[in-house]
Amino acid sequence: MEDIQDRFFNLRNTALDALVDLIEDIKAEKAKGATDAQLAAARTYQRKGQFMIDFVMSENSMGFHAPQEATRILGDAINQCRLGQLSLHGAPAPSHNPPNIENVPPSPGPAASPAKQTMKQEKSATVAQLHQH
Repeated sequence: MEDIQDRFFNLRNTALDALVDLIEDIKAEKAKGATDAQLAAARTYQRKGQFMIDFVMSENSMGFHAPQEATRILGDAINQCRLGQLSLHGAPAPSHNPPNIENVPPSPGPAASPAKQTMKQEKSATVAQLHQH
């Protein structure tokens, strides 16, 4: 029982760290002058990650009642925070997400350079070609 709860506790702390890091990154980008539109995708990922962490924490068993499900949800929360950070830096939307994670439309981050935009367009064209075959 203690092993289950220790694993849950450690993963929960990792998820909380990821969430706080994303919130701090959003605050930093806002302080640099990012617009609400530029922060929209990151904020959406932040809300989804926060909801998942809150959901697992409200269950209040430290992962004991459903350890695999708690682990899955916390892993998804960490991924939401990672995707939020990527969206802040102009990274392309993920090419694949687990079925339980929706794609959030990317917003142009303050660091989105023309070179990154070109890479996004090239990747989109390649994916479109693959789907035709």
